[in-house]
Amino acid sequence: VVAPAQPMIVTAAAGFAGISVIISLLLSWSPLQLAMRAMRNNEHASEMLGINPLLYRTIVSTLCGAMAAIAGCLGGWRGGYVTPEIAFDLNYAILAQIAPILGGIYTVPGPILGSIAVVILSEMTRLLLAQEGYGLLIYGLVLALAIKYMPKGLYSLLARPPRLKRDTLPAEAQDRQVRGE
Repeated sequence: VVAPAQPMIVTAAAGFAGISVIISLLLSWSPLQLAMRAMRNNEHASEMLGINPLLYRTIVSTLCGAMAAIAGCLGGWRGGYVTPEIAFDLNYAILAQIAPILGGIYTVPGPILGSIAVVILSEMTRLLLAQEGYGLLIYGLVLALAIKYMPKGLYSLLARPPRLKRDTLPAEAQDRQVRGE
């Protein structure tokens, strides 16, 4: 039975998800992204370039906190109430960490693809594994395999299909071909 407010919640959630993607895209093209990348590579060197790490970390934490607060409000609105067992469930925390890793960190479409894959994976484990605890084992296995065989995530597979190695050319000719000679 679908509650009367359910379509409104779905519409609001889809709208806020779209707004989050737009904010992420805008940030990926902004100087904030460049500053965060410089801080990730070498914080001391970025300070020498005039980047204030405290300011940029505060901005990013504020944006992430606002998005998480909106998601929490939508979850409470959908369920009608919030309890610690719901809000701090270990499965949700693990899935939230697996999604960007599985989809591809440092890209905007990567975490979206990872979230879709994680939702499909969680529904499959819920339907196929009736006993508690096996889902976490499956999540860990999928995460380990993704890190081993897809270090740049699902998005890297879709963005650039892997090339087949050409063993017909000698190594010297392959080097010249790579250099464009």
